Amino acid sequence: METLTQSATIIQLRTWEDLYTEHLHQTYDAPATIEAAQQHVRVFIKWFENKFSQPFTPEQITNYALRQYQKESLDIARVSPNTWNSRLWGLTIFTNWIEATYGASFSNLITGLKNKEQGIRPSAYRSLSDKEIHDLMQQLERNIRGSASAFE
Repeated sequence: METLTQSATIIQLRTWEDLYTEHLHQTYDAPATIEAAQQHVRVFIKWFENKFSQPFTPEQITNYALRQYQKESLDIARVSPNTWNSRLWGLTIFTNWIEATYGASFSNLITGLKNKEQGIRPSAYRSLSDKEIHDLMQQLERNIRGSASAFE
């Protein structure tokens, strides 16, 4: 009885996700940094697929899509400045990798996207209204005039 054996050729296809993950591991040492960068890309991809009703591939990314993502993140989802700045950091890493991997036609993807300033943080104290400021200043001026006449 003859046994035929075929050597199976295993072809391992690597996805862009695999290549990007490999890039992150080569670039960053801290697992938390790698996970944060991947998480920001996952959030963007989920938004992209919901917004444009198509599966995401790096070839489809545009500056327009990134600007729309920023606008919706800040104006509709109202993410905090820290969250947006962290997302922008992750997207910058991702778009730089896309440019290096897919070529110069993908340069400047992140152009026009900016960090969000912290602004004034809310406090337990509120600002005075114009009327309250007026009343306070009026009382202060009366007190000053009254004290000046007391020493005359």
